[in-house]
This record gives sequence, C-alpha cells and structure tokens, in this order.
Amino acid sequence: MENKYEDALKKAKELSENILRDPQDGDIVYYNERKNNLSQINQDRAWSRLWLRRRGVQLIGAASAALIVLLLSLIIFIPAKQEDSDRVVMMSNLLPVKGMVTLELSSGEIVELDSSSNLAERLSGIIVDANENEISYAGVDRDETSANEIDRKESDRGKREASVEYNELSIPKGRSYSLVLSDGSKVWLNAQSKIKYPVRFIKNERRVYISGEAYFEVVKDDKTPFLVETSDYSVKVLGTKFNVNAYPDERVGATTLVSGSISIPSTEGADRLILPGEQFQFNKDSKSVIVEKVNTDLFTSWIDNVLIMDQMPLEEIFKILNRRYEINLFFDDESIKKETFSGAIPLNDYLSIILNQISKVSNVDFQIEGSVVIVSYK
Repeated sequence: MENKYEDALKKAKELSENILRDPQDGDIVYYNERKNNLSQINQDRAWSRLWLRRRGVQLIGAASAALIVLLLSLIIFIPAKQEDSDRVVMMSNLLPVKGMVTLELSSGEIVELDSSSNLAERLSGIIVDANENEISYAGVDRDETSANEIDRKESDRGKREASVEYNELSIPKGRSYSLVLSDGSKVWLNAQSKIKYPVRFIKNERRVYISGEAYFEVVKDDKTPFLVETSDYSVKVLGTKFNVNAYPDERVGATTLVSGSISIPSTEGADRLILPGEQFQFNKDSKSVIVEKVNTDLFTSWIDNVLIMDQMPLEEIFKILNRRYEINLFFDDESIKKETFSGAIPLNDYLSIILNQISKVSNVDFQIEGSVVIVSYK
C-alpha cells in the first residue's frame, strides 16, 4: 500500500518543504494543479495528510507561524468537490465486498451464481437458493423406487464411478456461502475459499478438496468414510461437525472438532484420533503437529457472521477483516499489532461500527481515510 502511494507522498513532502523554504508563484501554480488531482483521489490525500501528521513537529521547528498557516490551509483544508465529499462518507461506512460466487462445472464452464438468469437449465438437478446463499445437490443420488428402472440406475451408477465429475465452488472476498452435497452433508465456506467436490460420490468413498476455510456437518455412513483433503494433510470422517482452516497464506493449518470423531492419516504411523473440543494444528514451516483443547466457538462463529475473540492479536483480527473488506492498513506503531482483544464483533456490518467497538475497549484508535485504515495509539 505504501509503495502504491509513495510518489504522492514524496511530491507532497517536496512541495511542502519548497513552500516553507521559499514560497514562489510557480510553487503555488504547481500546487493548485496537484490539488486538483488530490481532490479527486481520496487515497492520495489521505497519505498526504498522514505524512503531515507524522512530520508536523519537524515542520513547526523549521518554519515561521505564518508559513505554517499557509501550508495547513493548502494541504489540510483543501475544499473538496461535493461528489468527493459524498465518496468520503460512503467509503468511511464500508460494508463487506459484494464479490461474485462462481461455480466451475466439470466441463470447464464457469457459472456466476448471483447473476445468471437461466441457472435451472444450465445446472439441471441442482438447486441454487440466492436468498439463503446456498447451492444444493441433495437428492442427485436419490434412486427412484420404480422396479423397471433399477437396472438402468445400476448401469448409470457404474458409468459414473468410472468417470467422476467434479465441480468447484469459489467464494470471493467479502462473502460466505453454503453447499449441500449429494449425500446430504452440508458445508459452509468462508470468504476467499474454494471446494472441489464430485457431483455424485462414487461407491465406498466421499472425498472433497478444500482451500481456505470450511465448516462441515457430515452425514454419518459407516460404509463410506468422508475425506477432506487440504494442501498439507487429510481429515478422515464418519459423521461429525468440524471446522477446517486451510488458507494458503496461513502459517498454521488447523482442524477443530465440534462433535463426533475424526482422524488425521499419517505416513509415519497410526492415524491420529481427534476428540470433540480438540484442535489439530499443522505448522507448515516446521511440519510439526500439535493437538490441544480449545473453545470451539472461537473457530466456528464465522458461519453466523460473527467473530468471537479471546485475547486475539489485532494483527490476526485484521487478517480476518481483510478477507471481508476492501481496505489497506497502516500501523502507526508496529507494537500495536500485538495488542489483544476479547469479545465479539460482527463480520457483515459497517467497518466503522466494528472499529468503534474495538476502540471503546482499548487504547487503540482508528481513522478511515478513503479505504486506508490508519491504526494508532490514542
């Protein structure tokens, strides 16, 4: 983010120092040109203001009061256009990004689930519920009881097992979505997550592939175990509720068991059994494994669009918010990232409301300049 606006900061700094040192008509003309650009681009103005705040003490020590007044009037109190002011208000009340949920079919065709008008024709037998943000395959495998169709059903099933058709559901930034698989198992997908799954499960196996975060409620079937594959490890299930966090940018992958039982297959020995209330953690750097007791609500509340925190560092909180909101962060002090918070905040409300809640119970302050969030101590 800082690199993106480095040029704007540099020019603002150079211009300010020139005006303070020896104000000339040419400087004012150039500044007026620059001012027009700044009034149109809120983020450039935000970084210019930030630079002035951080360098204000140095300026006061080197300039006369009259020139400081001139500088402040030029840089801080630039009158913005009406539409620019409206944009500042709108962006200060940021809501989660409304990205497009997509489904890639086994044919390679990509369907936008939020906007396609002929979904029923293109997704035969699959139900898309736009109001509930859910796609369902339940019943795809349900056999009809008519006796004269049994042979045809068995023949079709044999063909399907020989060639499994996979679909891939992709959830963008700012969204969450749910999926009901053909066996009736339900999956909730967090923002910036993907799941690759068979349209119909083959005999003796139910296997899906996850990138990102997903919460599962798996239908029990003793004869057909359910397997969740991440890029680092597998989770073997019979029937249970659990959460898998497998974001590529996370240093530690984690699986949290709410109820039932799961096991983590290992190439070095027996499968590791995980019990309800336990979390399996895989460190991607060291390849080490830890299993510990946790409060499962801390890792599953997101399915209700709520983040429950227990001494969670601010840096981790913003990592989660960054998957929902289109924001850029600037920490005034690196130590702020380690400040911890407990409580609950919504994940689908105005960003300003969330930040105000955090600020009220801490000594941390937030300022929103366009889409730039400036984090500082009070």
